[in-house]
Amino acid sequence: ASFTNVTANSNGANGLYDEDGTSTFDNCTANSNTGDGIYTAGDGTFSDCTANNNASGRGIWCDGAGSFTSCETNNNFSDGIYASDGSDFNGCNAGGNGGDGLYAGGNSTFSGCTATGNGGGGMLATGTGDFSGCVSTGNTGGYGLYCGSTGTFFGCTSGSNGSTGISAGNGSSTVDGCDVTNNGGAGVSVGWSGTFNSLTITGNGGTGISAGNSSTFTDCELGNNAGSGISVGQGTSYFTDITISNSSAGRGIYNGGTGEFINVTVSGSSSDGIYTGASTSLNNCSSSDNGGYGI
Repeated sequence: ASFTNVTANSNGANGLYDEDGTSTFDNCTANSNTGDGIYTAGDGTFSDCTANNNASGRGIWCDGAGSFTSCETNNNFSDGIYASDGSDFNGCNAGGNGGDGLYAGGNSTFSGCTATGNGGGGMLATGTGDFSGCVSTGNTGGYGLYCGSTGTFFGCTSGSNGSTGISAGNGSSTVDGCDVTNNGGAGVSVGWSGTFNSLTITGNGGTGISAGNSSTFTDCELGNNAGSGISVGQGTSYFTDITISNSSAGRGIYNGGTGEFINVTVSGSSSDGIYTGASTSLNNCSSSDNGGYGI
């Protein structure tokens, strides 16, 4: 089915309801309906669509893989946009929805999207996820940016969300050029190994950056986080050009395995400044004004 320049507002059920799937929606509007704004039973392509203020459902519900470009979904009862595996979101905005802003299955991508003030999380992929240039702020009931497996996060902002700012599951994930501030949980958390570059991580309610296994940290600034600044469970990790201050409920750096530290500065931690396992090298590092050991 194909829908172009269609408006469906203030209806007693869904605005647009499509049982066929594999459909396209171009410049459609579905506002203030009792059910979902737009629903399709299979794959769908959506461009320049608006679905706001739908009273008992989602803004857009795509029961298959969805491709969404420049769509706006605000103040819906449940999620802004909900789609299955293999979905992509480009330049979409989702704000003030009762559930998640943008939700998809695994192998999904988010580029240049904004999710603000939603009652659940901001942007979520249940499996692998790629996020670039996204902003997720003030989502009170969940993560800012989340994927259930391996994730890549480039140039994103995640702030003042109810849980972790950026979260990825098992696998090798990358977080690069992101600002993560004032989230209710940890700043950044990955289930296994990670590459972390050029990050600002401040004022979060848990550990600044947490990784399960061997990871690389470069050019990161962390301050005033309520757990440790950086925590790595095991393996061999590398820390270069790192500044950490005022970790209020943990160590500046906890490294459970071996490590290499170059140009690392830690101060004001409630516990040890730097804790690391055996066979570690430190060059041009400083650790001061901490509540426990310096190093």
